[in-house]
Amino acid sequence: MRDLAFNLVFFTILPFCIYRSYIGVLAYVWISLMNPQNLIYGNYELISHVMLIAIATIAGLIFNLKIIRIPKVILFYLAITLFLYFTLTSSYAMNGPAAWRKWQELSKIFLMMTLMCCLINDEEKFRYLLIVIALSVGYYGIRGGFLTIFTGGTEIVWGDFRSSLGDNNTLGMAELMVIPLMLALGRTAKRGWEKWAYFGTAALNMISVPASYSRGAVVGQVVLVGMLWLKSRRKILSAGVIAAASVILVLALPAKWEERMMSIFQYEEDLSAMARIEGPKAAWNIANERPFLGGGFGLATTKYFKDMAPDASTVDIHNSFFQLLSEHGFVALGIFIAMIGVSLYSTYRISRDEGLSKEMRCYAEGLFLGIIPYIVAGSFMPRAYIEMFYIFIGAVVVLCKITSIRSALKSHEGTTGSSSIASTCV
Repeated sequence: MRDLAFNLVFFTILPFCIYRSYIGVLAYVWISLMNPQNLIYGNYELISHVMLIAIATIAGLIFNLKIIRIPKVILFYLAITLFLYFTLTSSYAMNGPAAWRKWQELSKIFLMMTLMCCLINDEEKFRYLLIVIALSVGYYGIRGGFLTIFTGGTEIVWGDFRSSLGDNNTLGMAELMVIPLMLALGRTAKRGWEKWAYFGTAALNMISVPASYSRGAVVGQVVLVGMLWLKSRRKILSAGVIAAASVILVLALPAKWEERMMSIFQYEEDLSAMARIEGPKAAWNIANERPFLGGGFGLATTKYFKDMAPDASTVDIHNSFFQLLSEHGFVALGIFIAMIGVSLYSTYRISRDEGLSKEMRCYAEGLFLGIIPYIVAGSFMPRAYIEMFYIFIGAVVVLCKITSIRSALKSHEGTTGSSSIASTCV
């Protein structure tokens, strides 16, 4: 029955991807993040649903190229430059076959991110995009939240192992990233039931994150909760709610969870924690030897990588920034950090611009707060290439494009308001 329902929905959507190309972008985000085909009983391993969506979307564009609007946004060109640099480093990678496999995987992500930036051109479509992002990941948070409540946190929350959010660490990070989006969608919802549905989903995702048993995600959660508290208007009330919820959650979770979290402070006895120390050392050594090209994708599987930290019993780079540094050098790391910096700066400026609608300011704040846990949790796990991050980058580009268009229109009409946004999102 679930097979039939999924096939009915998917093959109904597919023709619309040709007729309305932006629907193809939304469908791609849904399939890529949620992987609904893997949640049903049928065997769909031989069918690439993402590929079918991409083909349908591009086929539709061939006959309607005028709808493409290339964004004149710095962040967009930084992302394209990063991909081109990945292509260069893959040509000189130390593990060539593995590098080109990873490059091929990333090329699909960057292609659809580019289409997202060019095809989502108005506020309504942008809201649809945020809804799809939030609920595709939020599904796992809903499931994980209820699992945590009913089992007392004794079961680890996992995603679908065949998806990009399969492991507990990545899922915990992704859940944190969409919580601010859900809050933004709830604040801008027109109907009461819709508002509380988003707030409830955000709460279940918040409950689900600790049960991922991911130390990086929990640290990211602490930072996110702190940021949300700083943004709240009723700080005393919200502080009381946060304190009460934290105490209840910690007391309800089992002893093995506490032992897992306390290992953060007992790093000398934890091989994984020691790898977090030795891994960056190895990454720095590699970058010093190959400062412009790094070792390429798949570097961690080479003997050269392990030789860079001979004193470590286990070596792994549990850090997104050092992962990028070791595999692509200082230039790629600089572009990557610039992307994050421009994203934070642009979304912060837009969220505070009174000349824009409440909805756009809320969306900007949601994206700003969603990037923060990626930075924090990404400092404890190697997730420089996860699809979720580049979808967020694409969403920020679209936000900047839409606000810049509105700013230009207001300027043309001679009104004051969001003229500062145009310079922010050039």
